[in-house]
Amino acid sequence: MKLDKDNLAKILSLWLHVEALTPFDLDKNDLIEQMPGSLNQPRSSLFTWDNEDTTQRDSLEIELQKLPKEEDRTDFFRMFTVCIGIVNRNEFIDRAEHLLRSNLLDISQDLSDFSAEEQRTDDLICLGVLRANHFGKISMGTVEPSYALCELVNLTNKQKGVESFEFLTDVAQILHTSSVRQLSLDSETTAQKISEKDRQFYGMLIHNLNKKELKPDETRGYKLIKDLNPPQNFLNPRKIDELCKSWLEKAGLGPSYRIWVIVNYYERPKPLYFDFMNSPYIEILEKIKKRVQTEPPTRVLSPVSERFFSLAYDNPDRNDLLANSKKFLEMTNPERMIFGRWPSDIKNYLVPWLFQP
Repeated sequence: MKLDKDNLAKILSLWLHVEALTPFDLDKNDLIEQMPGSLNQPRSSLFTWDNEDTTQRDSLEIELQKLPKEEDRTDFFRMFTVCIGIVNRNEFIDRAEHLLRSNLLDISQDLSDFSAEEQRTDDLICLGVLRANHFGKISMGTVEPSYALCELVNLTNKQKGVESFEFLTDVAQILHTSSVRQLSLDSETTAQKISEKDRQFYGMLIHNLNKKELKPDETRGYKLIKDLNPPQNFLNPRKIDELCKSWLEKAGLGPSYRIWVIVNYYERPKPLYFDFMNSPYIEILEKIKKRVQTEPPTRVLSPVSERFFSLAYDNPDRNDLLANSKKFLEMTNPERMIFGRWPSDIKNYLVPWLFQP
């Protein structure tokens, strides 16, 4: 099949739907272990609550009031990771399947490729995150809805006949902006560096104290940390609850939910990612999809990718290996193993068939 812009756009749309609708499972133990630079597990804390039991939310509020104000001299700094809207995967799948059916999307493979029944587990997923710094101040740029949430919100809007968007990054930006407004967040300020090596990190200015600057009871590794965020950015667990309810309502989920707040302690600033939440392919696929609107596929894709996509959509030569076991045995016959150099005719390869999903 000749790969044209319309066919490639359909392939990318299908791929994006599947990536967004298969979020990563969330496990509290893995989450703490994956945080880079954590000093040790005992110095990590976890507060969890749900819509029925808010005991640990109250405990977190007490701990937040004990945090230093404006600046601190310490040999570590803390970061709060707030997982907002933790829901059961099965509830998410039910909602996604309902929306896909009701929207009657023009991609007939959506429901089959989504494989809802195969995804059903007792695991949890996260609808969004944010981070607060050593002083409990939320960094405005870290408020990040998941693409799973964006997909549900977009499909829900389409079902209601209100504005929906072609690109999930647009939905994410709108949800981010509305969330920042709901939490009453403002931009961080700037501060003059004490030395050239000072770093601005999540709304903090971090200055490593040299030997002359240390007090008698301080050791090497101590640092002076200054807070650059305005007072209204202080982490308010009750506002987080309200934001969570707002997200659930927009996605058609709830009323049950959980919220986790993980507190990790670090010796030095390192980039912190939300790689436990979203597929890494979504933003790349959306960039390709945008380019395809104005450029031919031959300019957007490499020759290998172009051939792959040409074979991936509406291809009469595709075989259902589950329905045709004889064809599967034929394609994986050891006689098809190549012993010469690449490239060669792909139909003679045994190796590519071993990677078929």
